Amino acid sequence: MRNDDQLRALFAQKWVDKNLVIALPSGKSMEEVVLRLLSKAHIDVTRAHPRACVGSVAGLPNFTRAIFCRPSEIPHLVASGEACLGITGTDTVREYGSYEDRPDTTPPCLAICAEMDLSRNTNRKTRCVVAVRWNDAAQSMEDVAREFGPGGKISIVTEYPIETALFLFKHGLAGDLIRSRGSAETLVVLGTYRFCVVLVETGTTLKVNGLREIATIFESSTVVVANRNFLEIPAATEAVRFFGRTLQAVLNAEGKVYLVMNAPATNVEIICRVLPAMKKPTVQALSDARLCAIAAVVPVEGLVHLKFELETLGAADFVELEPSAVL
Repeated sequence: MRNDDQLRALFAQKWVDKNLVIALPSGKSMEEVVLRLLSKAHIDVTRAHPRACVGSVAGLPNFTRAIFCRPSEIPHLVASGEACLGITGTDTVREYGSYEDRPDTTPPCLAICAEMDLSRNTNRKTRCVVAVRWNDAAQSMEDVAREFGPGGKISIVTEYPIETALFLFKHGLAGDLIRSRGSAETLVVLGTYRFCVVLVETGTTLKVNGLREIATIFESSTVVVANRNFLEIPAATEAVRFFGRTLQAVLNAEGKVYLVMNAPATNVEIICRVLPAMKKPTVQALSDARLCAIAAVVPVEGLVHLKFELETLGAADFVELEPSAVL
């Protein structure tokens, strides 16, 4: 791995040459979600083939290339300087980016620059959990600790061995840890192992397969990570921060509409109190001094009821626009 001085020089030159690389997740869990998010943010990533591991980037200042790899590889690629920026999950930073540092912290060569509640099916955090079969006697980790006793050793198949070992230690247990690459639930369903540690989003997979959670080890979000040497370029720091805000702005727009209406000027104050605007509604005078236009970004949920209430206050001529981003 290059040393810090070499990385700083490399990144500085690539910044000037506008030839920076971003690492993006491949695979069914996050690839499609991240590419869709980038597209909505007007950042285009194109590849010669959907399975190609290298692509081109347009719309992200000074970045020209994207490399695709498993999310677990992204912390290492960013830390080593192969990419200066990456999108992955905090679960991979904790588990695969720990190196020689404490495994429960972000490694010193990486910085988490933005955090988003984004997963494959929902805009919320995923959870790393301990699961058992539905009819298992254990209802919690306290039950497991009582059953096995202080220092007791349990066999557990896990997708996150480092985090699992730390979690068991906190509960006074030792672990015979069997690393899994994504089939941990199956091995518990088959009865090969009693306990598994997996990442869940909605919990549906566990329920369908007759499993249930007994503990949460940690929560995971989608994050933008950067090499700390790259962030020593002041312009790069600002660009990365804006990149993170831009992605979050796309997520902020989901489930919202930009509602525009005409209303009597005499009722502006009461209408503004009713509107659930992000800050304050926009109010504009019209050519008819008796009327004004009022606009605000409002949630889709409850929109019909809101418009009915606004209409009783004299609002009319409603127009709904779908915002692509709310920054």
